[in-house]
Amino acid sequence: MRQREEGSITVFLTLIFLVLIALGCGMIELARGSAAQNQAQRLLRIGTESLMAEYSEPLYREYHLFFLEDAGTSYEDTIQSYINKNLEKKESLFSVTDLFDGTLEEVSVTDKTYVTEDGGQAMLNQICEYMKRESVSQLFENVKAKKGALDSMQEESAELEKTAAEQKEEAKDGRNLIEWMKKVDGVCVQNGKMDSNNVFAKMFFHGEKKPQTFHITDSKVWKKMQHKVISVEEMLKQMSKSKTDRKRFVNIFHKLSALCEKMAEEADQNPTLCSSVTGGTSLVAELRNNQSIIGQSLSLLSGKWTEQTKEKMRMVWKGYKMPSICFDYEGAGEEGGGESPLESFSSALSGGILKMVMKDYDKLSNQAVKNSDHYLSLFREQEKLAKKDPVKTLTEDEEVDFQNSTRKIGDCAVTEACLLAYLHKFFSNGTEKTKTGNVLRYEWEYLIAAGKSDKQNLSDVVERIVLLRTAANTSALFASVKSRETAHAAALAVVGFTAIEPLIRFMQTLFTVLWGMAEAIVDTAALMQGKHVPLVKTADRFCVKFPELFGFTHDLVMKKVLQYKQAGKTSFGYEEYLCFFLLGMDRSTICLRMLDLMEWKIQKKYVPKFRMGLCTSQFEVKAKFCYPWKLPFHLTAETNFETEAEQLAVY
Repeated sequence: MRQREEGSITVFLTLIFLVLIALGCGMIELARGSAAQNQAQRLLRIGTESLMAEYSEPLYREYHLFFLEDAGTSYEDTIQSYINKNLEKKESLFSVTDLFDGTLEEVSVTDKTYVTEDGGQAMLNQICEYMKRESVSQLFENVKAKKGALDSMQEESAELEKTAAEQKEEAKDGRNLIEWMKKVDGVCVQNGKMDSNNVFAKMFFHGEKKPQTFHITDSKVWKKMQHKVISVEEMLKQMSKSKTDRKRFVNIFHKLSALCEKMAEEADQNPTLCSSVTGGTSLVAELRNNQSIIGQSLSLLSGKWTEQTKEKMRMVWKGYKMPSICFDYEGAGEEGGGESPLESFSSALSGGILKMVMKDYDKLSNQAVKNSDHYLSLFREQEKLAKKDPVKTLTEDEEVDFQNSTRKIGDCAVTEACLLAYLHKFFSNGTEKTKTGNVLRYEWEYLIAAGKSDKQNLSDVVERIVLLRTAANTSALFASVKSRETAHAAALAVVGFTAIEPLIRFMQTLFTVLWGMAEAIVDTAALMQGKHVPLVKTADRFCVKFPELFGFTHDLVMKKVLQYKQAGKTSFGYEEYLCFFLLGMDRSTICLRMLDLMEWKIQKKYVPKFRMGLCTSQFEVKAKFCYPWKLPFHLTAETNFETEAEQLAVY
């Protein structure tokens, strides 16, 4: 009995002991499991950060940016290899004592953020973090100080464009009147000179060959016109001579018929102008009548020419009536006046503005790329505005269009300051020495214009500066009484004979803008040579005088540049204008174009197949680990436990 009691106590104590051991082992396993989870997280962090250490070294060396290229071995395989190296057991007698003995089951990388996403915002964030340690540049301070003047300039240029457009519309009657003189009397009044057309409405006549027959009251006009007219009788005689002469008149009649048709339509649509000219009210009826006669003549000439045909032609032309309209040519083509500077100025700049402003045009960079604006066009639909030649727009199209060169800039915040400072440090422009390895030398200009060649980009930027300065200079000229009088006198000399005030005012505006543009070209040439050019100046400080518009040459521009002083630290120079244009652009546009430049440079200097578009700035990593239980009664694989870890990788 006693032995049985002792035996039961022994069994009971054994059971209690086993329970305590199991409880202790369970607590140890729980602690081990928690430690395994921490180990898994640490291993994933080590693997992820090891991968991040493989950032693009050329990109950091050239631009101090951290990005990881998503090319070659996958992110998952690289992270897995780093983790497995840390999980490897060291071969020793005591390897059995490894408390974790874990294995990596799976690695996945998701939510990759590429540098091109959000318009390059990831790159901009790194730039701001890097440049915050730098002081704000004098360049940015200069632009910020002139922000008010630049904004008001935008308003003034918009008002000037509107005024010029309204004046052009009001001057339409004057333009039509000059065109009618050419079509009816065959007299072309331009640049202070008179010329005559070969085909015009009054070229045939009955009676005597004298000015009164043609309703001409000006001797200069008659002098030009008298050798171009032909009597009906003379016309019939020449037709009878040969088939060649008849063919010549057939060509003349076709042209004259089309002219009469077009002229009659214009006159019919503009009764006000007709009534303002002596004899103009009957112009439509006279032109229609003569057009009918010409049509009958063409019908007769299409058949065989005989005496009977000649007689029919004579009868048809008896109904011909000379248009009775009488134009006033007073003041047209006066000696010493009337020449317009528009054509001479346009001819002087036929080679382009860039040639005119550069001291050594032949020394400009000829570097070019095949695929410009690659990333912007890849990630955003962008409709590029058709580029217009500023000189031709003014001198030939007679339009005042500053092409948004004076757009307002946004608030000059810290981001803009950092971006401009970064560009100044790592990118080159047309007035400084190029940084080695650049595919394009004028990088700032590319950010603004996105052309395929350095010359194209520099030309675009130079034209924008000229337009901006034209707006500023034109405002100064309009504010000067003396300048307004000079431009008005020139306008009177050119179109004063029409006596149409709206046309005179419009020409005055065109000449004033032209004067402002000539001064702007000299200003820009000075900027390209590092000279000081005040952003806003008065007309009395202009270098270009109005008469010099008629003989505007490259030598004259270079001579005028010598009058400018060298730029100082606070001057609004060429780089400040570039900053102004950049601040008026969308940040994402600038960033995506910066990616183009970075990619080209790294491809040229380091890795030919490098792609900025494959570089990531952040990604998320998930991993699954498996750990066995260490208790001796849990040795099967089914009893192993798994743990997951996550890590966000951000540069």
